[in-house]
Amino acid sequence: MRPFHELLEVRPDVRDGTLDLSVYAANLGDVSSKIDKPAAREYQDPKLFREMTYETERMRKALDDIRVRLQEGRGNGVRQLETSFGGGKTHAMIAMYHECTEWNAARIAIDCQVLDTAYTIWGEMERQLDGTITRMTGQVAPSGDKIYELFSNRDRPILILVDEMFNYIKRAIAIAIGNSDLADQTITFMQNLNGQLGSLPNVCLVVSLSNRDDVLKADNKTARTQNEYYEKLQRIAGRHLQPVTISEDNDISHIVRRRLFQTDEGIISDRAQDTIQHCMDKIKEGGLISADDVKPYTTRFNNTYPFTPDVIDILHKRWGSYATFQRTRGVLRLLSLVVHSMLKSKRGWIAPSDIDLSVSAIRGELLKHAGDNTASVVDADIVGSNALARKADGDAGVRCATSIFMYSFPPKMSRGATLEEVKRSSFTDQTPHWVAGDAVGKLKRRCFYLEEGDEGMFCFDITPNINHMIDHAKQNVSDGAVHDAERNLLDGARDGGRFVNIHIWPDETEVYNIPDRPVLQLIICKKNSPEWCKRVVNGTSRSHRIHMNGLIFVLPTDGIVLNDMLRLQLGAESVHSHMKNSTEYTSARRSYVDSEIKRARDALGDELCKKYSVIYIPDRDEGVIKFKEYMFNPKLESNISLDALLWERLVRDNQIAEKIAPDIAREHGSDADGAYDTMIRIPGNAMPASLEVVRRAFETKEMKDKDESELEPDTHVSGDSTWSGFSSGEIPDKPEPAESAATYERVVYTDVLDAVGLNNIRSVLWAPQNYTLNGFTCNIDKRPDGMYDVRLEVRGVVPDSVVSNIRPTERGHVEIDGGWEE
Repeated sequence: MRPFHELLEVRPDVRDGTLDLSVYAANLGDVSSKIDKPAAREYQDPKLFREMTYETERMRKALDDIRVRLQEGRGNGVRQLETSFGGGKTHAMIAMYHECTEWNAARIAIDCQVLDTAYTIWGEMERQLDGTITRMTGQVAPSGDKIYELFSNRDRPILILVDEMFNYIKRAIAIAIGNSDLADQTITFMQNLNGQLGSLPNVCLVVSLSNRDDVLKADNKTARTQNEYYEKLQRIAGRHLQPVTISEDNDISHIVRRRLFQTDEGIISDRAQDTIQHCMDKIKEGGLISADDVKPYTTRFNNTYPFTPDVIDILHKRWGSYATFQRTRGVLRLLSLVVHSMLKSKRGWIAPSDIDLSVSAIRGELLKHAGDNTASVVDADIVGSNALARKADGDAGVRCATSIFMYSFPPKMSRGATLEEVKRSSFTDQTPHWVAGDAVGKLKRRCFYLEEGDEGMFCFDITPNINHMIDHAKQNVSDGAVHDAERNLLDGARDGGRFVNIHIWPDETEVYNIPDRPVLQLIICKKNSPEWCKRVVNGTSRSHRIHMNGLIFVLPTDGIVLNDMLRLQLGAESVHSHMKNSTEYTSARRSYVDSEIKRARDALGDELCKKYSVIYIPDRDEGVIKFKEYMFNPKLESNISLDALLWERLVRDNQIAEKIAPDIAREHGSDADGAYDTMIRIPGNAMPASLEVVRRAFETKEMKDKDESELEPDTHVSGDSTWSGFSSGEIPDKPEPAESAATYERVVYTDVLDAVGLNNIRSVLWAPQNYTLNGFTCNIDKRPDGMYDVRLEVRGVVPDSVVSNIRPTERGHVEIDGGWEE
């Protein structure tokens, strides 16, 4: 797809950046006075003027009607051009001025924007006709007879052009003439002139009068006086004039193209056909326009290319409602800057998002209409050095924000854009419509001035939005509040069923705050200080530590995201509390605040685990060493408490032993208590999960020795047996029941076990299937503390070998035939 500037030939002054934006302010006075101004040359030269002028159908008709009046004496002698500022009035008058040469007509051109009140309109008319003022002297309006004498018996028709007449009237109010003023005298002259034109068939008066709202701004005594004169002027003109409209809305795109590009109007659509079709295919693919609107939109696109119809509509209808924007003139000025800014781009067409607000000339052209206070919107949210749109989603965010900005002004209009309009105005081949849609969602969470109304319209407002309120509230959250919230979060992020002791943010000024106990202790540190951990392990002269190998330290990373999420939660909750009874708390705002609170809360668990992820363990030589820095997977582990998560990883990485081989256990002592004591004291040893783990290792060794002594010499016994005569994770295919003379009619086993202990009673559950039983029940219930209540009852002929496999913990009991065995 070729760039638009290769399909169309850009006019030299637009391409070179040498264009003078004042050329778009057509000035009748500069043309008629022949003043040598660079900006006026293209208007003074009839050939250049025709080259850059798109002659609308209505303008052609107006010119022909005036020609008939001048040459044939038919038709109305007074015409008033009807449009607002920038609607083409002056341009039409310049066209009429040049046509006088073809019509062989004399011309009077009075630009009331520049005519000084030292001169009168009637005096200026005589001067332009005869080169001197002899009959139309003085500041009192001449009579109808004098006016008739001035214009009658001429050898050529006369065209009188009076542009922006009320501008002169406003200034003339201040010039006193006896009991009257120059403004009143001028209106009387216009009344007298209009009365004589019926008798002057080859004279035509064309007057332009701006809309009332465009010329009357203030609401004070001066404005009221001006308004009275405006109404007088309208009443006089209304009795005689024929209103003339020069252009319609669908002419604006042709007017713009003719001025900015040299390519003939008749071949633009042919050259751009593939590009237009490509763009329309993308629009239809994304559902960015209704099926009924596809055909008319495509037709319009052929007439507006390289600009999308949205660009013309936004500028001409929305921004054009600013009196200062001046419709056609304002669109031309702005789009000439936009075209020049894009001459190095690869864009095939120009959309609203291509109006680059980072270009100072473009930005200045818009802000002078929207107001200087709008600059904060552009700086903070769209293209400033730290603009939130770019932080939200890069170039896609900036394009979407730019489109929304262009739809947002002026405030008095129905403001904003639908999501479909934003996507249609922002997508490119590199930024598909769905990417643009995602970007809008990100902008909602980041931008300070972007609002989404209850009706789903997005717009920028100079008043800070709910994001700004939340951000301001975040900044006002105290460090102490964040500290307390994080501590509460840590308190709630443990299930209490793994580590015997968990210490959260111990006082790190003293090392003896961590008790010396023969158990595994998890220490969650407030600061990342390995040196303090080393002092805890080594102890001090005041507090010598014995049980070093039971300490596991968790050190924090920077935790920037966790801190931000805590501030977001607290800030959003504060905004909700402050606004919940306010009428400004719309459903859209309430919904957004709720979503931000939920987003923060949902992220806290993940971010807590990410922050507390650096593990240090005791070391015989160094005091402590870094064991590992764990990565956290929120998709798989978001529902696991912090201490459980760390426990599982330390077990998986063989730092905590939930099972110990009998031979290993005996290397540390002759009995379970002694071996456990050695392991929990000396760094470098395996960290036993509990004393029970070591006891089971010794009991397994005793069982293994007993079983081996009872087996025939050729019977094989696994050397790594850890429990009940078979290897961990294995079950014999055909177990042989141990020989025992003792049997029992009823055995009941109750206990409180952790997950490891529950796994280790599998052989007890398996064994009874080889015997003749009258009943077998097993109930396992999880407790609130994460442990399990176990009750096993067996009835029938139960051999002693089953009972001997049961190893209750200190919280367990075995009942046999009505008696208890502990």
